[in-house]
Amino acid sequence: MKNKRYFPLYVDLSDKNIVVVGGGTIATRRVKALLLFTRNITVIAPKMTADLWELGKLGKIQIQPRPVKKSDFSMAYMVLAVTNNSELNEEIYRICKEEGIYVNVASDKNLCDFYFPGICLKDDIVVGITASGVNHKKAKAVREKMQALLEELEKEALAGRVPIIRKEMQSFLKMFLAATRPMKILEVGTAVGFSTLLMCEYGPENLKITTIENYEKRIPIARENFRKAGRESQIEFLTGDAGEILKELTGTYDLIFMDAAKGQYMNWLPDVLQLMHKGSVLVSDNVLQEGDIIESHYLVERRNRTIYKRMRQYLYELKHNPLLETSILPLGDGASISVKKEESYA
Repeated sequence: MKNKRYFPLYVDLSDKNIVVVGGGTIATRRVKALLLFTRNITVIAPKMTADLWELGKLGKIQIQPRPVKKSDFSMAYMVLAVTNNSELNEEIYRICKEEGIYVNVASDKNLCDFYFPGICLKDDIVVGITASGVNHKKAKAVREKMQALLEELEKEALAGRVPIIRKEMQSFLKMFLAATRPMKILEVGTAVGFSTLLMCEYGPENLKITTIENYEKRIPIARENFRKAGRESQIEFLTGDAGEILKELTGTYDLIFMDAAKGQYMNWLPDVLQLMHKGSVLVSDNVLQEGDIIESHYLVERRNRTIYKRMRQYLYELKHNPLLETSILPLGDGASISVKKEESYA
């Protein structure tokens, strides 16, 4: 029988009660992972590891050094059964099913409402990985590879002063992709592929991304990063002048992410609008230009006045174009979010 796939649902655990029955090594590992997201954790077991005792003394978890009782589950949202007693684990599973409580029995994947994922945590980015309870080593290997690649890309980009999306934009994209589930994305400005891969990770499984880069020195780096991540089949990498490429593209995209030459945004907009259907979203990054955009023309350094003027024109067009509904958000260096209301001008 083919193994079931489990939906990766991200849950706010901060106000939910979690009961862990068992005090051994596995229980300790589970508790430490959960502490990244909540402190409403009660551990119940006659014997516990030194680490669990220490967490209890520090007030990070509640510990109950005794056998478990049915009443312990009365206020539980989630129960983890991680004892070495299979009969007790099965009894905990039965009680939880009767009470409608989510339960995970570590020793038996068939007695699980959910699997405990491998967790990859980087600032505000959270990635959960599971092999559907079958191959934990495989899931761990994928998680570690992903973590290493994210860290490597960020480190290299910072060292080489390569512009990558700021942490606020990373958090926004993660939320946006989870909420809207776009199937086709167009990215203008690949750089080394950091944002491309982030969108691959947080988008739907069958997501396709078309990304454009013109800077020759970054093209082979991005291509190699896509290969390392195993995402080559998911990404269409177009190289050359974005203004020319945009005119040649056909069809429409659910999301268009612009993070390239800011002075060209206004020139690209007519072609970008042709690539949007009703409901498509255009995200333009770094539109506030370190605050210059709200300053008087005379207070902006002379060398920045051209891009200042073009960006103000671009934002004005986004706000007044009858096809678009636009908001400007203080994300990082500013981002405009535009939704296409109509297919074309009346």
